[in-house]
Amino acid sequence: MELAQWCETWLGAKPGRELFRTGHLSVVRGLELGDGRRVVVKCRVAGWEHGEDGVWPWPDDLDADLNASPGPDWLDDLGRRVRARLTGTRLPPVVGHGDFESQNLRWRGGELAAVHDWDSVVALPEPAVAGAAAAVFTETGRSAVRATVEESARFLECYVRARGLRWGPEEWGVAWAAGLWVRAFNAKKAVVAGAGRDALGQLAAQAEARLHLMGPL
Repeated sequence: MELAQWCETWLGAKPGRELFRTGHLSVVRGLELGDGRRVVVKCRVAGWEHGEDGVWPWPDDLDADLNASPGPDWLDDLGRRVRARLTGTRLPPVVGHGDFESQNLRWRGGELAAVHDWDSVVALPEPAVAGAAAAVFTETGRSAVRATVEESARFLECYVRARGLRWGPEEWGVAWAAGLWVRAFNAKKAVVAGAGRDALGQLAAQAEARLHLMGPL
C-alpha cells in the first residue's frame, strides 16, 4: 500500500506537504495532512525495495554508502540477482516483523510469549516476511549463529504447516530470495565495516543451495 493510500485509509486524509524526513531503512517522515493535522509516520523497508541508485540501500546501522565500496564481485552480483527476483513479484503485502532474530523473542514453557522490536514492522509479501525470518531466527545479536540451509527449510516448512498454507513455486521462490537477500546485505555491511570474513565464508558456502531453492528469475 502506498503512503498516500495508507494515510487516507487509516488517518482519514491524504498527505500534503512533507515537513521533514530522516533515517535510512527506517524512514521517519513528518507530514501535514490535507485536513491540516500534522503527523509523524515511520516507514521501514527490508532493503531490496529501496529507491536509491545501486544494488544496496543505505544501512540504518552503518554510516556508509555500500555501493561506493565495490566487491567482492560475486557478492554484488548475488545482491543484484536476488533483488531482481524480489522486486519482480506481484504477491500482495501483509504486515509482519522484519527482524525476527532470537534476541527479539521471548519464550514461556516452550511457547512463544512475546516478540519485541516492533520498530522493525514491514509491509511485504508473506513469503518474504517468513523467508527473511527463516534466515536469521538463530542469531542472538552477540554471536552470529547463522541458520543453515536445512534449518531455514525446516523453519519455512513448519511455518507453512502452522498457517495452513499451500505455497506454489512463486511463494517458495520469494521466501528463499528474501532470506538470501538478508544474508547478502548483512555480509556486505560486514565487509564494508572491515569484519566480513566470517559472514562471507558462511554465505559463500550456502549461496548456491539458496539460489537453487530460490529458482529462476
